Amino acid sequence: MISGLVTWCCFDTVGSRKHAGTFDDIEDALAMKQRAERAKREGRLDEFAAGLLDEESSTVTLWDFMALWFKEDAAPNLGEATLVNYLQVANKRIRPIAGSWPLRAFEKPRAVNELLQRAEREGARGPTRDRVRKILSSALTWGVEHRGELVRANGCKQVSARRRRRSNRSHSASPATRPERALDALEAETIARAMLERSDQRTWQPERDALLVRCLFGLGMRPEELVAARWSALTRPSRRGSWILVIDHALSHGSITTVKTVERSKRVPPYVLDRLVDWRASAEQHGLPTGEKDFIVPGHAARGHFTLPRYFRPATARVAQRDQRFAHLANATAYAARRGHITCRILAGEPVEAIARSCGTSAATIYRHYFVAIDAIDAGHRLPRFDDQLVNAAAMAVESPLANVRSCIVG
Repeated sequence: MISGLVTWCCFDTVGSRKHAGTFDDIEDALAMKQRAERAKREGRLDEFAAGLLDEESSTVTLWDFMALWFKEDAAPNLGEATLVNYLQVANKRIRPIAGSWPLRAFEKPRAVNELLQRAEREGARGPTRDRVRKILSSALTWGVEHRGELVRANGCKQVSARRRRRSNRSHSASPATRPERALDALEAETIARAMLERSDQRTWQPERDALLVRCLFGLGMRPEELVAARWSALTRPSRRGSWILVIDHALSHGSITTVKTVERSKRVPPYVLDRLVDWRASAEQHGLPTGEKDFIVPGHAARGHFTLPRYFRPATARVAQRDQRFAHLANATAYAARRGHITCRILAGEPVEAIARSCGTSAATIYRHYFVAIDAIDAGHRLPRFDDQLVNAAAMAVESPLANVRSCIVG
């Protein structure tokens, strides 16, 4: 019950009602109510009323819980750069504001919203605010799945149990929470050729964006890593060896920085190498800088990763409209190319550890997010070698009615 500004609660026993306590905060009263209900379900209501139940763990603070999450889940599974970023954001945006709040306060969304509002007032806007929400969500979700006894002891109904929908509508995840469908080699090549059909830019800019799509899929790089690569990074260690691309820088908000995870090198498939050679020759014809210290992908990045996001979605929409086989590509994003690279290499039978090392991620991350492809390969579903997938896709795209006839592309 609530009387003025004072909140008190009571619980029922057989034939009588006993007073449980008086509280100045409604959240404390609700937490007490949850502990009383749990004691009633366990048949220990008399012990609870007498104060005999051990409630030491109910004093866990949010930061105590976050520290446990960092130790047991984040540190073993996240990449080094991601882990460092999470620690910096948590120490700067979460710990000073809500580190001393009891974990039971997060039984309601009110605590999370209050934390985000305070963080925003202190300068955490846009991506930083989203990162704070993501860190909290990851930690609390891990608590539900792996440390249920801890969150239950702290009265966190929202955290310890997922609420059932009150209506009869079936539950479906929002588009933002569904994993994006990965591209295959034919889809990536078809989108690249659709990018070349544009006529509203300079002649070389559609070619540049098509190269970006091919490299994102063929090399599995992040966009910020690809646009920061210079021609000097493309090298051949020995005469008989494969060409490799050294990945040691990334582009962030118009500045060259270190990569997100670890510096590494990527073997360049022959098909992608041919496209790079063709692009360098075309860039020279258009008077673009192609020296060893110049960027492979020229352009200005003040508003993001060049023009790829701006023109990628219209290209996928055209492909989806022309051919019903590609209808699912209507809402695809450029990151689906990297997902497709990893998926196709898994289905080609390559070791997960080798894929993770070359893509700058961890094997644990691949096992977590690509389990469908891993299960498929275990069930006998297999694709040709990744290099052969690229060549076959180019040949099929030439025969497709969607094929672009521009002479600068060699199938």
